Amino acid sequence: MKTKLISIVLSLLSAAFFSGCLNAQQAADAGIDENDGRADGNGDGVNSNGDPGDISGADIQLGDDFAIIIPTSATTCTMCGGKNAILEYLLKGRIRFKPGTTRLPQSENSVPADIIESIEIGPEQAQATPVDSGLFTKTLENVADSEIHQYQYRQSFLLDGEPLEIILSTYFVINNGVIEDQTLVLDNQTISLDAWNSWGARFRLEGLVPNNTGTGPDHWTIRFSSCNYDNFDLVETVCELADGDTLEMNFRYLGPVEIAGGGICPNPLEWARFRLGDAVREIEGHFKLVNSIGGMHCWNQSLLIIFETKLNQIAGLYMQSLTYQGAPTEIELLDENLEQIGTKSMLECHQL
Repeated sequence: MKTKLISIVLSLLSAAFFSGCLNAQQAADAGIDENDGRADGNGDGVNSNGDPGDISGADIQLGDDFAIIIPTSATTCTMCGGKNAILEYLLKGRIRFKPGTTRLPQSENSVPADIIESIEIGPEQAQATPVDSGLFTKTLENVADSEIHQYQYRQSFLLDGEPLEIILSTYFVINNGVIEDQTLVLDNQTISLDAWNSWGARFRLEGLVPNNTGTGPDHWTIRFSSCNYDNFDLVETVCELADGDTLEMNFRYLGPVEIAGGGICPNPLEWARFRLGDAVREIEGHFKLVNSIGGMHCWNQSLLIIFETKLNQIAGLYMQSLTYQGAPTEIELLDENLEQIGTKSMLECHQL
């Protein structure tokens, strides 16, 4: 990780970090496979006899207990959307889970568990190392005729010598003595979050990173959602630049959320192509593209695009894509330290 660059950028920032973005994806089929982890073909997470199944489709007897089922290849990525594209880029992350079934007995208030396979954070995808084992703890809330069994999984890691805490939150409901959903399957559909309405989400995953700037919150909160946006409408955009150059970008629509008087922010950015004269750079991948939205609406939206290899001396692009003053008029050309080394006038952008 570019530790020096991170400390320089963090010293300039004190605003809260992520506001987030939505994505979801339906499983490729309704049967048991390594992608969805559902126990049978009807997609409800239980076998034909009414009992929950595990990731192999085998029948498991839970009785009155709950269970978290993690399919093979379950992965989460940091959510797009934040108050500063540079900070978001430096804290880009990905978590891979260990497949398996974790049983949560109603009679137990704490359950040891080991559900995280690996954590990568930052431009160089630094690996976090575990400090301790994970632990589920339960709190019980009674609301009218319902019992809400709230679980929180916590595990501590070290990332380049700095503490990183991962927190997974979920809950199970017993309504009039009947368990509503006895299992939680961490497939892509569950992992996906609606960032605008996520406080009551059944699955919530966050990372806490210390803020060593001396101002603002004690820590930055990194929020995670799915790594796959294929289920959302594609928005193809072309920006005409000075001298006949172009910047092409593919977004996914955030979802059916109307913001700022009817506008819908295209989010996230998943692919870009920059053409400068005869030279071209094509960019894709979670750790190379940032679409940051401040204030939970389209204003103060900013883009950061990092090249795999430099084009002349250019290592990336930055654009304040929409401000209170109007549409952007230029993009910034960046060096490998994310410092501006030039600009390029923007003539117009349009959707294909």
